[in-house]
Amino acid sequence: MTFADVLLSRAVLEVLPSAFVTVRLVTDFVCPGVLGQGLEGTAEVSSVTDGIVSVKGKLVSPLGTVFTTSAIFKAVGRQRKTGG
Repeated sequence: MTFADVLLSRAVLEVLPSAFVTVRLVTDFVCPGVLGQGLEGTAEVSSVTDGIVSVKGKLVSPLGTVFTTSAIFKAVGRQRKTGG
């Protein structure tokens, strides 16, 4: 589930200026992936309210959707550093 968490958190980085944690992560497997086939993940923010971000995404292969996933993230602590 690390892959799903990282995939979705990349979308959160675009909307939250602070550090955040995963509060809830749900993944529904639809079909198996095949060894050696490429996989592509997409994620989009569904809503942002008071430091709570809802995100949904999916992982697809040439055969179709491997899994769908959704998560809730919560802002915590200070603003994260940007740049070098």
